[in-house]
Amino acid sequence: MKQSRLRKPLTLGAALLAMVMSLTACAKTGDTTVAATAPGTDGGALSASVTPTQTQTGGYRLMKPLEAKQMLDSETDITLVDVREPYEYATGYIPNAKLLPLGDIAALAATELPDRNAKIMVYCRSGSRSRSAARQLLSMGYTDVIDIGGILDWPYEVVTD
Repeated sequence: MKQSRLRKPLTLGAALLAMVMSLTACAKTGDTTVAATAPGTDGGALSASVTPTQTQTGGYRLMKPLEAKQMLDSETDITLVDVREPYEYATGYIPNAKLLPLGDIAALAATELPDRNAKIMVYCRSGSRSRSAARQLLSMGYTDVIDIGGILDWPYEVVTD
């Protein structure tokens, strides 16, 4: 009798462990691993670890400036989003970036980013707001969000008004 009572919790525990392991991927290719969340099927969040150089289709990716610049130069289907405030945007922004301040992104995303399956790159000043924006977009159902960090680390051309 004791053995059958123990079997159920152990089987459930093993199933939960297998599920967590299958949902969590971790690739070590440097010192940086970023936790990302995506909406789960039950409305909850699923977590995964993504390294900046790990290739992945969809979801959340953290990308270094060189790789982001190469992608922006070679692909035409990327929407680049600056999540800083208007006064920050006016001091300089990456060419072709749309301004969607982090505080307004939930209200503006539906009209400014209508395709939830489009490839969207986000950046801010230092990387904190872009990470928040990426997570917020994922929770709203966007499927391919790339966080390129802060413009302070962007060594390439910027446009000033």
